[in-house]
Amino acid sequence: MAKGAESDSLELLLDTMCNTFGGIIFLAFSVSLMLFSSKQFQETQPAEIVNEAEHTALQQEVQENRNKVKKLESMNQQQARQFKKMKSASQLNQDGVKKLEKTLRKTNTEIDTLAKENKELEQKIKDDKQQIKDVKKTVQNIHRTIDYLKEKERKLEEEVAELKEKICTVAAEMLDCPAAELVFEGREVRRADNSASVSLEDIATKSMCGNTVALEAVSSHSSPISPPPFMAGMAEIELDPETGEVK
Repeated sequence: MAKGAESDSLELLLDTMCNTFGGIIFLAFSVSLMLFSSKQFQETQPAEIVNEAEHTALQQEVQENRNKVKKLESMNQQQARQFKKMKSASQLNQDGVKKLEKTLRKTNTEIDTLAKENKELEQKIKDDKQQIKDVKKTVQNIHRTIDYLKEKERKLEEEVAELKEKICTVAAEMLDCPAAELVFEGREVRRADNSASVSLEDIATKSMCGNTVALEAVSSHSSPISPPPFMAGMAEIELDPETGEVK
């Protein structure tokens, strides 16, 4: 009975010791686990905090970049609109330039045409001036010729009057009357009372013999537009150059 009690007590002691040792181990394991967890928490917590701060900074930077991108996109859109306006204005300017170039070419063509016409007109004016000058010269020559003919006519009238007077002088001798009483009729000379007459043939015959009055009238006149006449004479001879003898 005592052995049985001792055996139970030993088992109880061993069981208690085992339980105690197991509890110590459990506590040690628990403490170690707690220490490990606390250490891991202490090691990981700052990293997580740091990562979160970096993440926040990155998010802010990303947001700023997004804002910058939005601003750049807005500026790009504005520049695109401005470029479109400038392109439209440039197109208008190009169209205007083309129109101006076309107008300029047309104007240059008109200027060339006008210059050509002006040159032709200047040549025509020059020709007309020369023609007017020639006409004036011709008119002057005509006036000189008219003056010459008038002078010649006056001279001829004087000669005819002188010749009539001489004819009437011969006829007065033939009709035995003063010359003032005679009338010249062209083919004959008659007395004013028609009592007697004598023909030009008889007067011409009378003037050739037994008459001291020559039935002639002479006058001279030089044309102002005619060069003076000249004459040159020549003769062909054979001359000995050593002796001077004419052969």
